[in-house]
Amino acid sequence: MDHFLIILILFKNMILKSYMKPFIAFLAQVLPGFLILLILYLIGEWIAGWIPFPVPGAVVGMILIFVLLQSRLIPLTWVEKSTDYILIFMGMFYIPYGVGIVESGYLLTEWGVSILILVVVTVLAVFFLSGHLFQYLTRSKIGSNE
Repeated sequence: MDHFLIILILFKNMILKSYMKPFIAFLAQVLPGFLILLILYLIGEWIAGWIPFPVPGAVVGMILIFVLLQSRLIPLTWVEKSTDYILIFMGMFYIPYGVGIVESGYLLTEWGVSILILVVVTVLAVFFLSGHLFQYLTRSKIGSNE
């Protein structure tokens, strides 16, 4: 019986070591970035509570991270792996919206065409403005390098 217990303990330690080392290495890479993002989100929520008009705290947190990254107070490498990992699950965050749309089928029958036109016009406007902004910024960057 003692031999079986020793073999079981050795096998358990071997499995845990083989699976835990990559997991711990992954956490060591991703956890600091998550903590930075969480702290900036919480600071954004706190600031949003003091602003006299309604602004989501997440938006304030995004503005904070943008300013800190642009000013190089926070290097991109600190949050890059965490944001890459979060982006993997981005599609999952849209599931509640899809369920809400399905549950609001009666509204779609009444307002569906209007909503579709609004969505198409909005998407085209974003594409147009983003493209022109990108062209403007790349032209000004190329002009400043020459």
